Amino acid sequence: MTCRTLLLAVICWATTAATARNVHINQEVSSFPLSSSRYQQHQQHRRQELIDRNYHGSESGQTTTAEEIRAGKRLLQVFGLKEPKLRGHVLPPQYMLELYNYTATEQGFMKTANPYNANLIRSFTDKVRRRRKASESRMSKPYHVPTATALRFYFNLSRADPLEELLQAQFHIYKLRPKNRKFKGLLEVRAYQVMPGQTPDQEEGNRLLDVRRIGYDGLGWEVFYVKAAVDDWLRNPALNLGLFLTVRTQKGRRMPDQQFRFARKQIGTFRTSSGESSASFGGSTSASSGSVSKQPVLVVFSNDGRSSQRNEMSSNGNTTESYSLGDSRSRSRRSVPTLSPAAQYEVIGSTSTDPLSGHHSHYQDSKEPCARYDLYVDFEKIGWSSWIISPKGYQAYYCKGSCSFPLGQNQWPTNHATVQSIVNELGLSEGVGKPCCVPNKLYSISLLYYDDSENVILKQYNDMVAASCGCH
Repeated sequence: MTCRTLLLAVICWATTAATARNVHINQEVSSFPLSSSRYQQHQQHRRQELIDRNYHGSESGQTTTAEEIRAGKRLLQVFGLKEPKLRGHVLPPQYMLELYNYTATEQGFMKTANPYNANLIRSFTDKVRRRRKASESRMSKPYHVPTATALRFYFNLSRADPLEELLQAQFHIYKLRPKNRKFKGLLEVRAYQVMPGQTPDQEEGNRLLDVRRIGYDGLGWEVFYVKAAVDDWLRNPALNLGLFLTVRTQKGRRMPDQQFRFARKQIGTFRTSSGESSASFGGSTSASSGSVSKQPVLVVFSNDGRSSQRNEMSSNGNTTESYSLGDSRSRSRRSVPTLSPAAQYEVIGSTSTDPLSGHHSHYQDSKEPCARYDLYVDFEKIGWSSWIISPKGYQAYYCKGSCSFPLGQNQWPTNHATVQSIVNELGLSEGVGKPCCVPNKLYSISLLYYDDSENVILKQYNDMVAASCGCH
């Protein structure tokens, strides 16, 4: 080996590194808006698909081997999940479907940040709860039964992980059109937390969480901010005695019976099609509210602590602009708009067909340069389709190929990889191999799924998609 050879190698490395630093990766997100009617048709089709999946499960009919079971358990560990034992018939809340469609593509790629930059969003539906102790007779009524002037709710929250940070909590409820439309004007709806030792449904002594002024004739979703209550419940589940709403006129009078209605799940049932009952402030549960998707829901936004624990050298360069829900009380509808579920996502980096799949002939790693290949994770094939709502699977990709000297700028080599390539080529140090072909940019995906309690969860997973490959 001569000094001239070494000098030429170093010059080649310096030129490649300088060029690579001036090349930028562009990320493009293109969307194809759907009309409101087409969007509704898409949502109805998606809900029916979920019903079919819950009833019939996977149709693969293949026998699972012991190795496949072990691999499936390992994959669950990677995702930090436990396979739930679902009873079926449960459809996801409309808000969670809309939120997924807004923040992710049908393939699960993140389009934009979640509200409040949360990486974990849980939804809880209204549950039936009865007090058993005689000393608590004031709380003996089912929480879902309305009184003349108040409507009560209970959400069974599991204890959060100690690493989780509560960012926000919202109570969503769907307002129906009133039967009696003689009354006009605005009404004041108050959300209260039931406090220990206090009579539920009574404003005095209980904790006021939020107030909204809404039109009497209005129709649609209303959102109340209840973070203070949820924070108490997560710290001490014994404090979870539920919420209740009261309605007053602008003059401060309680709303008369049967004049203000919200959609609710029918007592003792959980329907999967239209015909869900509604509850008015008079205790009636006879009116139809259209769809089970309009049931009241508590949405909890949090961070599970994974972001702060990630290595500073992480190669995930996925930067997205967050949309803001804010806390503005001027909205009468929920902030997730009618959006296109057909939004497409373009991932940078060249992609080749895996030669091991049989589509192309075999090649030797030493001859083919580092490149990205298809690696589709199909949730139905691994038996997860009955409890993962979206996506049905995702393209993870993988990297394969040779990182031979000299490394080109299209291989996105690091300075360290370039030096290693030179040392390997010139044999300057025994045992030093070639740089490895690995992902040099990773993207996040979102999963919408059921947990063990049939609550619907939207969770963000970082570093799940190889956006491009390089020599490192």
